[in-house]
Amino acid sequence: MPSISRQLRRFIKSEGILLFTAILTPVLLKRQVLDAYVVSTPSMEPTIEGDPTQGDRVLVDKLWDNLCNPKRFHLIVFQHESKMVVKRIVGLPKEWIKISDFDLWVGKEASSLKRIEKSPSKDKDMFAIYWDSNKKKKGVKFNGWRLSSFARKQTNSLILDGGGIEEEALFAEASKIHPKDKPMNHQAWHMRFLSTITTGYIDGFGNLKQPYGGNAAAAKDFGIQGIFKFDPNSKLWFLYRYIGTPFIIILGKGQVRIWKNGKLLFESRQIRELFSSTLMELTLVFLDGRFCLSINRHDVWEFKPKQSPPPRSALKVSPGNDIMLAASGGKIAINSLKIIHDFHYLDIGKYGAWSPTRIQSDHYFVLGDNSQDSQDSRHFGPIPRSRIKGRPLMVAAPNYRVHFFPR
Repeated sequence: MPSISRQLRRFIKSEGILLFTAILTPVLLKRQVLDAYVVSTPSMEPTIEGDPTQGDRVLVDKLWDNLCNPKRFHLIVFQHESKMVVKRIVGLPKEWIKISDFDLWVGKEASSLKRIEKSPSKDKDMFAIYWDSNKKKKGVKFNGWRLSSFARKQTNSLILDGGGIEEEALFAEASKIHPKDKPMNHQAWHMRFLSTITTGYIDGFGNLKQPYGGNAAAAKDFGIQGIFKFDPNSKLWFLYRYIGTPFIIILGKGQVRIWKNGKLLFESRQIRELFSSTLMELTLVFLDGRFCLSINRHDVWEFKPKQSPPPRSALKVSPGNDIMLAASGGKIAINSLKIIHDFHYLDIGKYGAWSPTRIQSDHYFVLGDNSQDSQDSRHFGPIPRSRIKGRPLMVAAPNYRVHFFPR
């Protein structure tokens, strides 16, 4: 039988290993696997809320950059000067890249750049929310919209009753309405957003935050996202003013129709998803040069109008934009509603702003989602892969903003 002293030495040895492991494991995890950073600047808002004292604490996977090659639109953490910085990859090694008309253009040669076209369903994390019925105590029916007598609140839904609406009246009213008009109680169109939709966004505290020191620009790529239920014969109408040009978009009876200046511009094939009478998650947005529709997180339709935007000489709210909604042929229930817009990238800085920039081998062009308040590759150029330390996994704190990043 071993002596008591020998048993004690064995116990101390085994417990010492456990104690040493318990002390060392967090250190190894922090150095090699996981780490957490408080984001102190607003450069990645609204994706990540930045503030010196109340900023999101982001959990970072430090093995990721050794396991796979970063892809476009991945979030990364890298070292810039003496700080750890979070940005989004938008340009890949050996590409040429340029920012123009708020969008990204890439290509293998400087003379053959093409606009990057995002998907409204797969890239929905690239949208900012400008207005959200779920963020308002009164839901959809509040003073951000002007509602007609054909729109009424029912439990948690807003009902657009288009049973008695003449489609000719919708066309007639649309031709007379201009963004600068004073709000009127239009009887044919059920609801109209009262303000110009700007490049502002709802921040992590639920407040509408306007960039440019309060002098925001009109959003160019914007649209509607919500939960809708159609009656069998109903149609959902949108008046969508794209930088001064009004388009009427009609969804219903399995098709999408677009009218411009009173003439039918486009009529889609039959879209199976539009025959549904159950609740649908619907996104209709102008995105990267085309109208896009996704239903239940599947892209089902897109159309590129031959509409060239006017040159942008300066950031300003005018020319404005407009969104109106209506129903015809039956009732449509709206259970939730958001106004969304694409991230708008600005041609400031010296790299990729006024002329294309070539990205070197093993380098990446990175931008902040909050383009107007971000120091990124437009200012310091593409970053080498060797400086990438990992990818953000999730917002780990504060509790009410905890969520995983989709990529």
